[in-house]
Amino acid sequence: MIGLWALAGTTLAADREHTLSWRLSVDGTAVGTRTLTVRQLGARDGTSRMLTEVTEITLGEASYRRRLSAHVAGRQPAAFHAVVDNDGATLDVQGRWTPLHWIVTTTSTGRSRTRQLPLGQIDLSTVDLADPLTSLPLTRLTSAQVLDASTGEVQSGSVEHQGTHPVQIAGQTVQSSQLVWSGPQGAWTLFYSSDGHLVRYERPLLGSVLVGELSTPAPSGVDDFPVDAQFSVDALEIE
Repeated sequence: MIGLWALAGTTLAADREHTLSWRLSVDGTAVGTRTLTVRQLGARDGTSRMLTEVTEITLGEASYRRRLSAHVAGRQPAAFHAVVDNDGATLDVQGRWTPLHWIVTTTSTGRSRTRQLPLGQIDLSTVDLADPLTSLPLTRLTSAQVLDASTGEVQSGSVEHQGTHPVQIAGQTVQSSQLVWSGPQGAWTLFYSSDGHLVRYERPLLGSVLVGELSTPAPSGVDDFPVDAQFSVDALEIE
């Protein structure tokens, strides 16, 4: 076991954090929320940071909840640990990039499966898609092999760049780059601001389309992250 994080109760005045929240809807009906906190550590360039996320969806009688923690160091993809509760069925997903391969572990009903996947088989994960400070933006790619942090599966698809479009976020117009990633389970449409924030996205969900929209304006850049003098982080373990 490799402990990625053990900073509980630490006070670091140089660290900064910002929370982004998306409203989730299907066919115009609110179905849940997604909240992502990005905490920068050490240097102000944001190359070391901690991400925590909670996604909650209620669709009819079905419920879905995901709690995720991730650590990003340098220009590497995020190492993450996600716990998913899909209408009572739980799945634990862990993913970590190494210089030799990716290590992906999934645990369900007490049984674990660990795979070592070649580096060329994964470009990034769905965690990186939402990280505004990622060194692996989808905008640089024409095709992408994406590790799904909710399932531990890898999906490959083309990336189509569809130009710049205005997106209304909290009463403000944000000029955003529109990209479409066409995976085997359907197309994901993602809108990114010029500073790398995911301001809107549309993705397949149980035969419908889940839409996520930022509920508040995003900070315009790294320097806009406020100072957070004290925080507590639980230990994150990746096998």
